Amino acid sequence: MGHICIRDVACAPPPVLEKVFVNVPPEEVVCGVGWCAGREGGGRQRRLVAGEVQAGQVSAPRHPRPPLTGGSFYFLCKNRRNLIKNPIAIGGTCKKSQLIDLVKEGYSQLFMDEIQPDIVISDWYSAHRNCGSKYEICVELLSQNEEVIRKFCPEPVYIDHPIDRNWRQMTHVFRDYGRGVRFVRFCHGGQDTKFWAGWYGIRVTNSSVEICPSAPV
Repeated sequence: MGHICIRDVACAPPPVLEKVFVNVPPEEVVCGVGWCAGREGGGRQRRLVAGEVQAGQVSAPRHPRPPLTGGSFYFLCKNRRNLIKNPIAIGGTCKKSQLIDLVKEGYSQLFMDEIQPDIVISDWYSAHRNCGSKYEICVELLSQNEEVIRKFCPEPVYIDHPIDRNWRQMTHVFRDYGRGVRFVRFCHGGQDTKFWAGWYGIRVTNSSVEICPSAPV
């Protein structure tokens, strides 16, 4: 099959484009999907989507998975979003826990079992201005019965100097996690190192959980 030409689909409505893209492999979708995303979100988004196609092609999974079809790739790009509610903790404290139901978010059981898309988590944290802080995060992939299949629970991070108020990022990618993942449980928070009473503690913001096409290993 030849490459999809933008001239051939420029006037087609989005539903028609979707039917075209689901029947071609990812390398052939890069022109069409990139153009469609760019038409809605600008050149930067177009380049980002194209880069994800290339990244998915060169990734080397640790366990065999079915190749990502054009339809699956298009679905992941179209539905990619932050699944965390209140990611900047408006009206909340410095502690957060959330259970994400992947089926309710539009990712079917069959899709999660067969495609096993990357689950990318990100979090930003910083110490309070008056004291040092301890930051903790634990993200778990759970079965239908909420049994742990995979988890990311690194050692706590201590920021001892109260003047150090730089923002730091914590990231992790779940990949090749096997069948049965139905929920993501995201928990993070911390406390000040002087254990003062009140609201002193770690500052957290821009938390995210995204379902993505495969990125480079």
